[in-house]
Amino acid sequence: MKSAAIFIWIGLAGIAGFALFNISFKVEQLESELSQLNQQILKEQNAVHVLRAEWSYLNRPENIENLARRHLPDLRYPETSQVGGLDDLNVTPPPTLAGETPRGTPVSASAGRND
Repeated sequence: MKSAAIFIWIGLAGIAGFALFNISFKVEQLESELSQLNQQILKEQNAVHVLRAEWSYLNRPENIENLARRHLPDLRYPETSQVGGLDDLNVTPPPTLAGETPRGTPVSASAGRND
C-alpha cells in the first residue's frame, strides 16, 4: 500500500513538473511575441509620424498654389453668370407616382428602413 502511494505521489510530482515546464515555455513564447508586437507598434507610430510631417509639408498653401498654377493653368475665378441665385435652390422634387417615395422606391420597401 505504501509503495502504491509513493508511485502516485511521484507521478503527481512528475505531472506537476511537466505542467510547470510547459506553462513557463508558453509564457516565454508569449513574452517574445509581445516584445515583437511592441517593436512593430513603435515602427508604425514612427511611420505615421513621418507621414504626417510629409502631409503637413505638402499641404502648405504656397505649395498647393504652385501646383495649381502648374497643373491647372486655365483655372480662373468663377464669373457672376456662373453663380446661381436663391431661386435656383428652391427646386421642387419631381412628381412621384402614388405609393412611391420621392426616390422612386415603393412605400412598402422603404417602410422598414431608416435613411
